[in-house]
Formats: sequence, C-alpha cells, structure tokens
Amino acid sequence: MPNIQRPQLVIMHFGAVLPMLILCFAAGAIIILLSSLVISGSIDKTGAGTDPTSVLTLLQDHGIKLVSTGPSRAELLYPAPGHAYQLNPAHSDLEWLHIHVYPSEEAARTRAAEIRNDQRVHGMIDWIAPAHFFRCGDLIALYLGYDEQVTRALGTMYGYPFSES
Repeated sequence: MPNIQRPQLVIMHFGAVLPMLILCFAAGAIIILLSSLVISGSIDKTGAGTDPTSVLTLLQDHGIKLVSTGPSRAELLYPAPGHAYQLNPAHSDLEWLHIHVYPSEEAARTRAAEIRNDQRVHGMIDWIAPAHFFRCGDLIALYLGYDEQVTRALGTMYGYPFSES
C-alpha cells in the first residue's frame, strides 16, 4: 500500500487573530468615515487660509499667470462680493477664476450647498469651459477652465471640488 501523506492543517489560535481583525475593522471604519466626510464637503483643507491672496500666490507658484479683470459677475456666487481673474491669458481666453468671500464660514457652507443642488450648474447654464467650484472656510472659488494644473493647484488648497459642470 502506498504511503499517502495527509496535508497538515494549520490552526491559528483565535486569540492571535482577534487583534488583527479588530485592527482591520477599525481601519476600514476610519477610511469609510473620512471618505464620506470628504465627499460631502464637510472637511476643508486648512493651512493656506481663506485669504484670496493666498490662492493667487499658490497659483502663481505653480506657474499660472493671472490678470485681474475687476469685480466678479458670477451670479451663482452672489451675494458675497468677489473678484475675477483671467488665467494664462496668452494661451487661452477660456480660463477664469472667480473668488468670493462670504461674511462667515457658515454663510459660505450654506451657499455651497445651494450651488451643489442648483440644477443650472449641471446642465442649464452654457459654461464657456468646465466649471469647478471649491470652498475653503469663508471663501468660494469658481474655476472655469480645462487646465488640470489649475485644478490640481486649487485642490491642494481646497480639496475636491464640491460641484462641477
């Protein structure tokens, strides 16, 4: 009769597996919580501040040229006062940045929620270029353009756009 070896079954003690299961569960719960907060716009990027000049400096540091064109006429961002900038004017006339500063972070958060739910943003307005809305503290920025370098630079300060066309 041939000598048949049985496969050996390795049994781990439950006590050795339990800490690993708890760690994996906790890590998964944290990832889900953080991703839901980022997607909902509840987390703002911090560190750069909400001063419009910090936004402009950040873009210039990324090699993006800005030309001030006066007060913003982006009605979706009213009633807060704002300023408009043309970006990289030598290359395109289709890139614009509108920065509006609201009286408080709560006012900006409320306006961002209204914009996110406004159906005009998602099909009724004929944008000159794709619209990307960002919020940080009491500031909302609207970038109209195609340049991924600009959206990446704004993303370093603001995180993901809270609404896009």
